[in-house]
Amino acid sequence: MNYHCGNQNPELREGLVAWLTWLHTHVGFDSWRFDFVRGFAPHFVKQYIEDSLKDAKNSGINIGEYWTDGGPSELAYFVRGTSGTCMAFDFPLKGELHNAITHMEYDHLAARHDGKPPGLVGIMPESAVTFVENHDTGKPLCHWEFPQDRVMVGYAYILTHPGIPAIFYSHLFGDGESTSGPYSGELAEEIQALIQLRRNAKITNASIVRIIAAEQDMYEAVIDDKVTVKLGPRWDMGDRWPGDTEWEVATCGLDYCIWAHKSLGITDTDTLLGEAQSAPTGADNIFI
Repeated sequence: MNYHCGNQNPELREGLVAWLTWLHTHVGFDSWRFDFVRGFAPHFVKQYIEDSLKDAKNSGINIGEYWTDGGPSELAYFVRGTSGTCMAFDFPLKGELHNAITHMEYDHLAARHDGKPPGLVGIMPESAVTFVENHDTGKPLCHWEFPQDRVMVGYAYILTHPGIPAIFYSHLFGDGESTSGPYSGELAEEIQALIQLRRNAKITNASIVRIIAAEQDMYEAVIDDKVTVKLGPRWDMGDRWPGDTEWEVATCGLDYCIWAHKSLGITDTDTLLGEAQSAPTGADNIFI
């Protein structure tokens, strides 16, 4: 659904609700993704959700695409305008991750004075859908493509931090055309390892982030005292290295490293991949 509809027309709204209700009752959809929600009032989104899904047995997750160059307060305004019935894709966070990698500005990942992450995830993590790429920003449209050689740095962040992460399908399964690079499916094992780490550590959209360092070439944070993540090209962490008494390297890659607390029982990436193969599906708050 998008702004091209004349949402102020009551007959049109009635028709849209009828169509959405049919999709729910006859096809089985229980969640909606709203396009370009900057183009119409958020209370219309609330109406479409509540009126079309009022008989839903399970509460779905509804998301609005509010693409803005502004700050996260615009997204928070939208979410509040829907009375919390709709989440929002965290475009401001994507922008900060872009700048951190492209311009060596990892210090911006702690730009908020209250010590919380940037983006909507720093204000309303329960309503923030974090992502690295989507169908507009990535291939084939490539309107705002993530740095191609550092895609996993983005996933290392969103899969260890609060919010609800969304994984771009082509990054996980490939696009069927590319033979190398992030759209070839070659990132699948790295992404799966991070997903399993998130499961094991029980990281949620309410997890607590404690930022240890946010400097030009390095970002380090501890999440729920279970996971330590380091991003950036700096190799020597000095006295900020987690050490090997309580921490074990769980997985790592170009410009990122993640440690798991030893209480989680994770010894290496192979352990995570083995667990991922036997893990039940559909139990994660992770979108693909």
